[in-house]
Amino acid sequence: QPVWLDGPINSWEAIALAAAFDETDNPDIRMRGPDGYIQLQKLPQEGEGDTVEWQVSQTGEMNGRPIVTVHANVSASTRLVNPEEMASMHIPEVPKGAIVIVSTAGPNWLRSSIALGYKDHASAIAAFQPGEGSTICWAEDKTRLGIVIK
Repeated sequence: QPVWLDGPINSWEAIALAAAFDETDNPDIRMRGPDGYIQLQKLPQEGEGDTVEWQVSQTGEMNGRPIVTVHANVSASTRLVNPEEMASMHIPEVPKGAIVIVSTAGPNWLRSSIALGYKDHASAIAAFQPGEGSTICWAEDKTRLGIVIK
């Protein structure tokens, strides 16, 4: 059954909800944005023709796994991204089993689509929260949920 999420939520909540519904094999998960309800995508890690500038850095390790921050340079002040761009968007490759921190000022549908692209490749996904650190909002090991990476 389609899931259309509405209402103001922060980035870790958006990613956590998207990942939870994805684990039920739901093919139609949408988040409300200024352009209406946007269907989430599992963005691929390979390919060409990307329309977004990315910054990727390894920022540490946790339990022997690299922590990799992936930042999409999009925001209201630099460059807006529209939902149609997801058709040609590719996320940067990261090491298998990495802990991926999704960092972008873009809309929740974009953050969640980035996270879903890493979900079957990463050991955990966290959302960057300015001034707080990054909250793990999806993990293979569910006991790691809610851990804040400083």
